[in-house]
Amino acid sequence: MMPTFRTTRIYSLTGYAVEWAGESKLIVSRGPSLYECDLHGNSRRVLGRIPRPLGVRVMSSLRLGQRLLRELYYNVLPLQDGRLFVSYGRNVGVFANGTFAPLNGLLRPARILRGGCALAADGAIYWGEYFDNAQRGEIHIYRWDPHEDRASVVYTFPRGAIYHVHSVRVDPVDQSLLCLTGDRDDECRLLRTRDEFATLETLGAGDESWRFVSLVPRQCDWLVATDAEFRQNQISRIDRVSRERTTIAETDGPIYYSAQIDDVAFFGSSAERCDIQPEPRATLYAVRGETATTVASFDKDLGASRLAWRLFLPGTLHFPSNGGVERSLYVSGVGVRGLDACVMRVDW
Repeated sequence: MMPTFRTTRIYSLTGYAVEWAGESKLIVSRGPSLYECDLHGNSRRVLGRIPRPLGVRVMSSLRLGQRLLRELYYNVLPLQDGRLFVSYGRNVGVFANGTFAPLNGLLRPARILRGGCALAADGAIYWGEYFDNAQRGEIHIYRWDPHEDRASVVYTFPRGAIYHVHSVRVDPVDQSLLCLTGDRDDECRLLRTRDEFATLETLGAGDESWRFVSLVPRQCDWLVATDAEFRQNQISRIDRVSRERTTIAETDGPIYYSAQIDDVAFFGSSAERCDIQPEPRATLYAVRGETATTVASFDKDLGASRLAWRLFLPGTLHFPSNGGVERSLYVSGVGVRGLDACVMRVDW
């Protein structure tokens, strides 16, 4: 049975985004600064700030400048030793005692999509490169052990293989790593490795029906949602044994991000004005079992033109890197009317 969802605007977090949610505290961001606060957004304490050039600081002091320059946190992962692994724009590094140190070993600057890092059982973090790879050059997968001072390349997609990596995820059922890639036809792949990328198994590939940015592993299946431009987007389940795909619901746009709390999975569609999306709208969906429902929906801000979302980001709903806390999901908005630079909590 689907629970009843309640949405509440967290006014004390206006101007912030929730990056990580624990049982008694949140890690939130505002520009290049990270803070710790309670679950209501109060008692904020500075955790650190990434140094930025003066011109960038001036431009990103305004929200549109922040969106134009992509001055946003994408991933924040607390480590066992108290440090924070973060990706901010194209910056990847670690906060220790409030000071940011860029990570060594990276071959070039590249973003990691939100939620695109996998924190493996041994404490190592895996991620793939995400950038405009129009020339279809090589794309790298990195591994970083927090006991080491540099990251290393553990796998390289050869030239012409893929456009970029959407995310690397841990499958808690068997501790394998799932890798999602895009964007065109055979570049859309759902891959799995059980040996730290020494080998890769293809679970599905070939067209936009395998174009995923994120997924939710469950005991008997994987919940997936498409990020398609030219075909109807949908939320589906893939049986772990038979690999059969079953459609659960059609969505009003491409899905980027997902989260799981208890037995409820959440997916957020994005307002990006792609060919298949007639109305630019970002919608939050909840899935329990094989039933989906709409929780909330927001129109794209700044009008519906392609230029608006290309320059100032599509309208998206962001979730904490770790999902959330029991029966509560924090949703941070970007580029959507009524929730841009604001936080909404969903309870049930």
